Amino acid sequence: MKIPHAIDVENKIKVIGADRADSQAARGRYLCYGCNREVFLAKSKNRKVHFKHYPDEAAGCRYGKSQKLHTQAKERLAIVFENALKKRGPMPIMQFETPTGIQTVLPFIFGHVAKLEWSLKDIGRRPDVVILDASVNPVLAIEIKHTHGVNDQKSKDFANCWWVEVDARDVMKDDFVLKVRAHGNLPYQYELLGHQNMLFG
Repeated sequence: MKIPHAIDVENKIKVIGADRADSQAARGRYLCYGCNREVFLAKSKNRKVHFKHYPDEAAGCRYGKSQKLHTQAKERLAIVFENALKKRGPMPIMQFETPTGIQTVLPFIFGHVAKLEWSLKDIGRRPDVVILDASVNPVLAIEIKHTHGVNDQKSKDFANCWWVEVDARDVMKDDFVLKVRAHGNLPYQYELLGHQNMLFG
């Protein structure tokens, strides 16, 4: 199973692509981004590099099977937020383009769990990633743009939900600084900090 990205334990838990990994790295340096088990650097027949599980250690891991960009970005973002909510990693920061320049915000997310394509039954939508609170209420919906972004109808459907849209390519390049391409209904905490007017300028 070919795995495109892994966690570099020696580099502050940074996620890197296989093409940037050290071919001489000792065992234990790289961990699978999907299951957190050890992986090593390997080459395919056409000499392209990728990460691979050690024998008998791939059972139950689906990360390497998800080769499509949109699917990989969804899975990665869900893992990043889940780790942050469980205090196993940092909370991603968000970058917004405003009339006065780029604003970087560390979001206040009072969530409990991150879910892929969780059904928001009251509006009939399944956002790519949803952060839920302990009562299973949506805190944040994340749409990941691959070919089509959030249109007017979807934006209206999200009227009662805080949502952001990010690009799949941006997520795969850097999943800790999320470049927000579109957004709506930011929570009151941003307004208290003076960000609401700036973001909606």
